[in-house]
Amino acid sequence: MGALIGVIAGLVVNVLGFLLSNLPSVAQVFWGWKTSNRISSLR
Repeated sequence: MGALIGVIAGLVVNVLGFLLSNLPSVAQVFWGWKTSNRISSLR
């Protein structure tokens, strides 16, 4: 059980590190998606 928790914690840390290192591109994609949704809902 403890090994499984360690593996899950390692995966979470890896994903968080990946998101933090790619934060500018992730934010850009997120804001682009939000604005495109807003534009399409205005039509």
